[in-house]
Amino acid sequence: MGDNILQNVSKTVKDHLRSSDVVGRFSEDEFAIMLPFTAGESGLQAAKNLCGVIAESFICEELAHVSICVGVCSYKEGDNIFSLIKRADVALLEAKKRGKNKAVFKH
Repeated sequence: MGDNILQNVSKTVKDHLRSSDVVGRFSEDEFAIMLPFTAGESGLQAAKNLCGVIAESFICEELAHVSICVGVCSYKEGDNIFSLIKRADVALLEAKKRGKNKAVFKH
């Protein structure tokens, strides 16, 4: 059932992103999404929209509802992939602490 949920969440996310956006599985139950040319608050809004889409979608026959938490960060001068991942992970942990279906932006 878990694999079915992850596959359907992935498909739903891909269906609601622009063709320029990139999504990939980051770990067992985490995805990384890159939104080129999307800064801070716009990225947060996109994440909140995805939370809403997932919450309203019928992801799995066995479960009526699935929710996601999203950590958002934006590229800053001097960033590298590791600093971006670190900030996104800190934001994700904060979103998880706030409860289901949350998105948090870290500057």
